[in-house]
Amino acid sequence: MKIKHVEYVKEILTEQMNHWTLFPLVMTIMGISRDLTGIRNPDLLLWEVCSLIPFLLFLLRWRIKRFYVFALSHIGILGVVLGINSINPSFVGGICICAALAYAVLSLMMQMKDKLYTAPIQLPVGVAISAVAIWLQHYQGTKDWDSYYIFCLVGTISLFFVIFYLQHYLEFLAVNQSSAGYLPASEMFRSGLGLTLAYTFLGAVVLIVSTHFEWLSQIVSYLKEFMIWILRLLFSNLPQGSPEEEQQIMEQFSDTPVDAFLPREEPFWLWGVLWHIVVFVFLAVVFLGVAKLLIRLLSWLRVFFVSHGSREDLHEESIFDVRERCEIEQKHGKKKQPFFGSLSSRERIRKLYKRKLLSSSVQMPEKERNLLEYRTAREWESTLETEGMAEIYERARYSDREVTTMDVKQMKAACK
Repeated sequence: MKIKHVEYVKEILTEQMNHWTLFPLVMTIMGISRDLTGIRNPDLLLWEVCSLIPFLLFLLRWRIKRFYVFALSHIGILGVVLGINSINPSFVGGICICAALAYAVLSLMMQMKDKLYTAPIQLPVGVAISAVAIWLQHYQGTKDWDSYYIFCLVGTISLFFVIFYLQHYLEFLAVNQSSAGYLPASEMFRSGLGLTLAYTFLGAVVLIVSTHFEWLSQIVSYLKEFMIWILRLLFSNLPQGSPEEEQQIMEQFSDTPVDAFLPREEPFWLWGVLWHIVVFVFLAVVFLGVAKLLIRLLSWLRVFFVSHGSREDLHEESIFDVRERCEIEQKHGKKKQPFFGSLSSRERIRKLYKRKLLSSSVQMPEKERNLLEYRTAREWESTLETEGMAEIYERARYSDREVTTMDVKQMKAACK
């Protein structure tokens, strides 16, 4: 599979999508002039023939490099379209001439800018064009053209998603083409395209069915008749009573008041208990769900603020500070730490380290206490005989590796 082939297919689909995206505007023009021209239905076949024009212009941009030959070929295509319309002039033919002229001008501009491929019309713009066209056609007496608008809208949406996949596939290959490893481009393309086509087709079917409720009602009516036929077939084999018995039963029911069939006793107490249990369980589930969401939100905020704050602290301390500051006397004017920073595993390990050093410095001689800030974690580990403390501390302060709560537990065990 060649990348150029994928690009050519993407270009053809893009031209078709742009062409059919503009068809609702053409139908709106046809509807406005319907009384003058006598158009009954939009000519889809003629518009499909007009879709060949951008494809021919793409072939010219691809093959012809000399500009004057390129311009003459465009003029020749316009002459062919004018000649075909002169044989049988019509209003729709005039629209096709305008479309051919617009495509030719656009192709000339792309050639001058050295562009080969057409830019697709974005999906929101296409949906807006269809929505405005459908809204206008309800005020010009062309409500019988709704199926044409729906066909164009669903078709352009489907083409957009296929083009969207091809575009991202090509961008992925462009980014990874310098990779030294093997890249299974063909297998990726086939698997991804298969899923894209399947989901796009399913979405198109859902859109078409959802916009034609009369089809749905007709299918439901068929199912209803089938179920009635099945029930009649089942109940026809049941034993039936005599006409006299049926008459007696009907008279008995007619003489009995309606209140006689209603329950007069209060409902069983167990149903009330079950109802209260169901309400309690429902409220408990809602409360637990809200609490879980709040906990996740708080944890996300903590990770967000801690990750930003810890990176700045690591960067600054790696330049200006080598030892952990464990001053016994409190100094004023220190920079305040973020609220969520003290909750991180990295900061908890540093606090455990400081606490261990400060608690051990109480029993030290004054000479060793003055050297508190100048010893490394390895030296303190050897002095205090706390195996594993230095490794965990260095990982929490100097490395970019993730520090977890398990490291905090190991630090607590080492500092005991």
